[in-house]
Parts: sequence; structure tokens; C-alpha cells
Amino acid sequence: MVFKLTYLKCKPLLQASWALGLACILQVSWFLLDILRNTEKDVEDIWMLCPVFLMLYILFNILFGFTQKEVKSYYGHSIYSFFIFLIPDIGCCTLLTRKSIFEMPSIAQLIFVFGIVYLVFLSILNLIRFILQLVLKQDQKIKEDMKNNL
Repeated sequence: MVFKLTYLKCKPLLQASWALGLACILQVSWFLLDILRNTEKDVEDIWMLCPVFLMLYILFNILFGFTQKEVKSYYGHSIYSFFIFLIPDIGCCTLLTRKSIFEMPSIAQLIFVFGIVYLVFLSILNLIRFILQLVLKQDQKIKEDMKNNL
């Protein structure tokens, strides 16, 4: 089966899965490198990959959202995909570092802010699409009036 980028564009769950997979691979790699170097574990560095890949998911999800025709279903899938990414990644970080997210207040604040920013981005995307639809309808109406006047 050939993987198509267009399939990735229209499936927020697949976008979240890619981001989660990359995040977990890098987190586990970082953890294993710390063990191999026989150094103290960089707990903050492992945890920092969670909001980094969360922001990566948010950016790609919003950018791909501009190309969607079925916006409402895309938004719905995007929001639950956000949580499908976040919950296992927090679990992965907790297992690797043996610290919960409540022991990492700066990471928790970043994730909270990114969640709010994500909802704002989705609202802006919806507003832009609505404005573009109004402009296109108005443009079509003007073209029809110009044809009728000729």
C-alpha cells in the first residue's frame, strides 16, 4: 500500500499518530542515550519533547485544515486527536522519567497554553473560511450583475 500525503492531510487521527510516534521514538532514544552515556537523566529534556511535538501537530493540523471541504467533521476529529496524542505522550514521559506532569509545572503550563492556542487557531480558521465564502458569494453576485447589465 502506497502512503499518500493527501490521506495524511484529511485525517487528523493519522496526523496525531505520526506526531505521537515521532515523539515517543525521540523520547525513548533520549532516555536510552542517557543510560548509555551513564549520565544523570535529563528529565526536563524528555518532558520538553511533549509540547514540542504537540505544537508540531497543532501547526500541521491547522495548515491542513485550510484544504478541507468537510470542516465540521475535521474539527471534531482534530479535537479528539489532540487528546489522543496528548494522553499517551504524557504517559510515555511519565514512564520514562518517573515524574508525573504535576511535578513538571512548566510543561503543564505549556500544554495548557498550547491547548488554548489550538482552540483559538481552530476558531480563526473557521472565521477565515466563513469570510472567504462571503467574499466568493459577493464576487459571484457582482459577476452575475455585470453579465445582466451588458
